[in-house]
Amino acid sequence: MDEKKLRYREFMPRKKELRSLVDCFWSFSDTDPDPARQHRICPDGCVDILFEFRDSGFDSRVIGAMTHPVLKNYSEPIQVFGIRFAPGAASMFLDLPINLLNDECVELESFWPDSKSIDDQLNSVSETNRRIAIVENCLSQKLKASSPQWTVAHDVVKAVTANPIQCNVAALSKSYGLSRQHLTRLVKATCGLGPKQLARIMRLQMLFEHLKSKPNVNWSLLAADFGFFDQSHLIREFRELVGTTPDDYLNTQR
Repeated sequence: MDEKKLRYREFMPRKKELRSLVDCFWSFSDTDPDPARQHRICPDGCVDILFEFRDSGFDSRVIGAMTHPVLKNYSEPIQVFGIRFAPGAASMFLDLPINLLNDECVELESFWPDSKSIDDQLNSVSETNRRIAIVENCLSQKLKASSPQWTVAHDVVKAVTANPIQCNVAALSKSYGLSRQHLTRLVKATCGLGPKQLARIMRLQMLFEHLKSKPNVNWSLLAADFGFFDQSHLIREFRELVGTTPDDYLNTQR
């Protein structure tokens, strides 16, 4: 893979009011695409807004929380600039139950009637820093205009993402005085995923981070450390949420 032709980078929010709501801004470019080259995208508990720049046109879309992996390829050069909301935070900017977006790709204009103005501004610049400034101003204005409220569901999402391995839905429900079913409905409407499913996905993300610094892996020990019943359980989770085996995934990262 030629890193000069294929590049992905992440950028932290600059505005204080966005730091707990935006996981990151990110950019991706593929200047010499190969339709046979597939990019594996795995669930991460987040909702994204994508702005895609191609020779053939421009798109701005909302990508809902993913429940299964997706393989993506490109047939023409592309630049993508993205907003990745922290789990549960997209509900502060999109006025609908977030679970209705799960595994969906929807035009941004469906939610933000002023999106054309944002699209035009982003199209007029090519530097990532300037694109970040444009979307940060937009997000800050939307926060001020709507004054969204932090809810119990946001607290639960924060607790689950902070410690997915120890997630206990029954204990969370009891601590907030809600039935398990009611709590699950609230969390789904806020982040797209129920607390148990969110915990599975965030545990996998923690495992990904761990594997970055561990070239030699004992999958049995790792399964125990990350709260899987056994190695077979870990492999099943990988197949469902990554679409491949742990060993095959690790080989693609080296």
